[in-house]
Amino acid sequence: MISSQELQGQWHSIRGKVKEKWGQLTDDDLQIASGNVEQLYGKIQQKTGQTKQQIQDFFENLLHGSRQGGEHATGDIAESPRKALHRIGEEVSGRMQEGYRQAEEVVREYPASSVAGVFLGGLLTGVLIGMLASRT
Repeated sequence: MISSQELQGQWHSIRGKVKEKWGQLTDDDLQIASGNVEQLYGKIQQKTGQTKQQIQDFFENLLHGSRQGGEHATGDIAESPRKALHRIGEEVSGRMQEGYRQAEEVVREYPASSVAGVFLGGLLTGVLIGMLASRT
């Protein structure tokens, strides 16, 4: 696991890579990095849904530039198809979780409108299915 000193020492050089990987992080979220590594991990987990281990691995690879099987950890050199699919899957999962979180916020903020919208959508779907079924 990386230390706060390691992260602070190289923060300016890796901040862009962090923002590139997790675009949903705001500058305020990244300000946490100037303090506690655990708080940074927690904020990234909260915003992306990735596991702590995935986040730790990303930072370890960035800071220590580990090479495995000829692949560069930051993705500058072609990665294996399995790793690429895994990375894409993680990104899609994180974006879906963010979408669900945003939907939850909308429902909390506008509960009556949300219920009405779902009811209306269901009603229209039922009418369309009924019309199609009656044609056959």
